[in-house]
Amino acid sequence: MNIMKPVVISILLTLGIFCAVLYTSCSKDGCKGVYCMNNSSCSGGICQCTKQGIGGVNCEIIYRNLYAHIYKGVVNFAGKLDSATTIDSNIGNHLLTFSPANDTMSYLGMTIAWKDSTSKLLVSLPITLTTNTASGSDFTVPATPADTFTYSGYGNVSPVSATLNLVRTHPHGSSKVNISFNSFTRQ
Repeated sequence: MNIMKPVVISILLTLGIFCAVLYTSCSKDGCKGVYCMNNSSCSGGICQCTKQGIGGVNCEIIYRNLYAHIYKGVVNFAGKLDSATTIDSNIGNHLLTFSPANDTMSYLGMTIAWKDSTSKLLVSLPITLTTNTASGSDFTVPATPADTFTYSGYGNVSPVSATLNLVRTHPHGSSKVNISFNSFTRQ
């Protein structure tokens, strides 16, 4: 019986070590029960947002949708915008409307429409968001022909405010006009 006791203890100890190694070598699926949205994937229990312009714990936020609103404010420009339109910078009813573009590849495209104090559409331009967060994004306006001019610029938009700096260039490059939209607030 004395010989059996160490043999039984050795067997139990070996069996215990084997079970412990087997148990710890099993990998648990950390992504089980994790639902990642907008074609994103899960790795190690965390959603990896695969497209630009998307965020949140489950990649549920499309940032440009947070900024898609009408913003109202004063334009820092006075004079003739073109042969038919005069801008009064003292009137604070100018509108900037941010609308999501139809792209689903990156979610960075939007359109910005500028309307004057009479709600006349002055120009509609594409923009590209660059630094998306829930609190806002910078954006650029690529060189875009509109009427007989080309517009380009940059700005910032958030769920509560927007700024825009445009440069309007004559087709021959002979004149450039800077137009600033500061402190526009969401309506």
